Amino acid sequence: MCQLKSHTWHPALTDTNRERLQVGVGEEVDVYFDPPLGMSFPEEPLWWASAGGLEGELSPTLLGLSGSAVKFTAPSNAATANVHVIVRNISLDKTFTVLEPSGYERAEYYSTHTGDFLPGRIAALMSLNLWMAPTSVSLYRVDFSEVGSNGVADRYFANTNFFSTWHHYPNGINDDSKWTALDELNRFTDDAGFIPKTDRWPTPWASGSLNFDIPVIWKIRGDNQTFLMKGWNQSINMDKDGKIMVTKFGKFVTRDIFNVVNPIVNP
Repeated sequence: MCQLKSHTWHPALTDTNRERLQVGVGEEVDVYFDPPLGMSFPEEPLWWASAGGLEGELSPTLLGLSGSAVKFTAPSNAATANVHVIVRNISLDKTFTVLEPSGYERAEYYSTHTGDFLPGRIAALMSLNLWMAPTSVSLYRVDFSEVGSNGVADRYFANTNFFSTWHHYPNGINDDSKWTALDELNRFTDDAGFIPKTDRWPTPWASGSLNFDIPVIWKIRGDNQTFLMKGWNQSINMDKDGKIMVTKFGKFVTRDIFNVVNPIVNP
C-alpha cells in the first residue's frame, strides 16, 4: 500500500528525524509516495500547497503538479503550510509548521586571539561559534546581518572628544549590505572585539564603558525581502590601566596592555 511521506533535505541540530513536520523558513522537503504510484495521465496525482512553493518531477498541469513526488519549499515567513494531493477520489495532506529565526541559541569560544596585538595597545578580540534558534529546524537557506548602531558611552568614553559618536560597525558578521550564511545546523562564527584604528588615546586613562544594542535582519538567500529579528548586545568596559573587556552572547574576553588575555582559547 502506498504511503504519503516526507523527507527534509537536511537534519536539524536537535531533531535529526528527516520526516519531521516542523521546518524552518525556506527549508526544502521531498514529499512523495512510497512505493511510487504507477499511474499515467490522466490519472496522475495532482498536487498543490497552501503556502510556500512546489516543484514536480513532471511538468505542471492546469490544476497543479503531477507525478509521484514533489519538492516543497517552505515560505519565507512563519506559517502552517499544507501540501495537498489528490489521487483519483482520495485526498491526502502533509501539514508543515514553518518557523522563523528567533535569536541565538548558544555560543562557544573558538579563539581569543592571544598574541594578535602588540603590548601597549588597547584592544581585545574573541571569535565565537554560535547557533541560531530554533535548532529543531534547519535554517541553511537563511542569511542574516547586523545593522550598525550608535552606542551608549559612559565615563571615559563619554568624556573624551576623541570620537563624537561611538558607533558599532558590524565586525565578523559584516554590515547591512553584506550577509552571513548559516550552515545546516544553524551555525556561524562571529568576531566580537574592540580594535581601535589608532593608539592615540587621550590621557589620563580612566574607567568607562560602551554598550551597543544591535539590530539584526535576515532573509532567504537569493531573496531581497528582509525581516527584523531579535537582536543582541555587545558591551566594552575599560579600567583606568587600559584593560579591555568585551562581552557578547554571554561570553567575554579581557586583555590588558601587557598582552595578558583571559580566557586563553586557541583554535
